[in-house]
Amino acid sequence: MLLLGYFVLLAVGLNCNAAPVPCGPPPRDPEFELQGTFQESYPPGTTVTFTCRPGYSRQGFIKKTCADGNWEFIARGVCKRISCGHPGDIEFGTFDLKEGEGFVFGAVVEYSCDEGYQMVSKQRTRECTATGWSHYPPHCEEEKLLIFV
Repeated sequence: MLLLGYFVLLAVGLNCNAAPVPCGPPPRDPEFELQGTFQESYPPGTTVTFTCRPGYSRQGFIKKTCADGNWEFIARGVCKRISCGHPGDIEFGTFDLKEGEGFVFGAVVEYSCDEGYQMVSKQRTRECTATGWSHYPPHCEEEKLLIFV
């Protein structure tokens, strides 16, 4: 009989609905950020929208909803690195891609001058930033030999 009473209490306990659990702040992401006001706690059922960080462009909507203390995607758009296009060729020199894959946000190219030429620019690198390539392409000039008589 005692065992039967235990099972009845267990069954009643399983049928009770637990109170909805709120969510903490949505996790940070390197590509997108929360659009709107940041809060420490969000009620269950709250939907938040995200926007791409600088240097990225959005393809589709990015939305999450608070469900049982967890953030779940309800719209899984993506943020793609923006393209800066070709960094620019220089006369009497070349460049190499030093960081990144392709000419997209975060890429770094380094210029060098051909043999017999020297760089007269302060910057020999360019970086693909959220607003395009940093600096102007560098400039190479023919090396001048000094002859003393």
